[in-house]
Amino acid sequence: TSAVCYTWDPVMLFAYAWIPWVFWSFDQWRKETTGSHLLLSISLGLQMASGYPLFAYLTILALVLESAVKTKLRDWAKLFISLTPAVLLAVAYNLAWGLPFLEFRNLSNISSRLNMTQSLPLGSLATWLNPFSFGQPLYTQVEVPYWLYSFHMGIPLLALLVWTAFKRKLQGGPAFLFLLWVLLSLGDTTYFGSWMKSYIPFYGWVVRSGYLLPLVFFFGARLGMQSAVQWVSPEGDKESIGMVRIFFALLLFGWAFLAGVPLDLLSTWASLLFLVVSAINVAGGPSTQVRWACLVLAVAFSIMPAARGINRSEERRVG
Repeated sequence: TSAVCYTWDPVMLFAYAWIPWVFWSFDQWRKETTGSHLLLSISLGLQMASGYPLFAYLTILALVLESAVKTKLRDWAKLFISLTPAVLLAVAYNLAWGLPFLEFRNLSNISSRLNMTQSLPLGSLATWLNPFSFGQPLYTQVEVPYWLYSFHMGIPLLALLVWTAFKRKLQGGPAFLFLLWVLLSLGDTTYFGSWMKSYIPFYGWVVRSGYLLPLVFFFGARLGMQSAVQWVSPEGDKESIGMVRIFFALLLFGWAFLAGVPLDLLSTWASLLFLVVSAINVAGGPSTQVRWACLVLAVAFSIMPAARGINRSEERRVG
């Protein structure tokens, strides 16, 4: 939901859209694919040039954290030496705007913007279930823009993650990185933000912790895909017709209704119906392809109405 609402600031959306390409080219580089080093440089360079270089900085930071988790300690120096040319080439490509920025930055309002530090309250985590837990933007006014605090990625995705964690099938590394970015996105609320500003170079430029939400969504989507493969897998709890899956679907949607999602919102009920069908795991039941289609529809019905509602209501309120 938050990602779709970046249409209010297109340059942020453009920079955000490059994150999957950077990680894909990084994976190709780790596999030593021919030309992958240049591809990584191009991806980083174009992300920096897209109009919001802060996301490029955060993407590089995310790459470093992921590499630290996946790489053995003795290989860190080799990894750093290998990656440095790719980053420097990307920076060199952006000198066309970088040098004028350094020359004129004292005439800009950048110093005052760096004082606009803003962390997300713990209550913002409720937007996982109800994107309007802070209030409908058409009728309320909040200090933080909606696209900077909504964690909503669809209730089905949350159900998949909770079910996979319950079954102890979550991969440790990806799960750790996902939770780490969730904590970092809260900023000084969990003290991680203030710690990183003290020890990580240039992290003080991350004036709003909500800027880290794209990385929360990216790591959550990757983790969700791993969970989805297991969710629709023909293996598992066939003897119970997938009742464990159905239980978690009902649990998360029931929790969402308790969190304030209107009972008469038909799209939510449609999302629940498709998620339950995707959870049925019995001989003679829906095929794997049908279950995949139902899972995709469940996520779409959960996300699209919320994103559409935020964009339309913001437009009417501002106008």
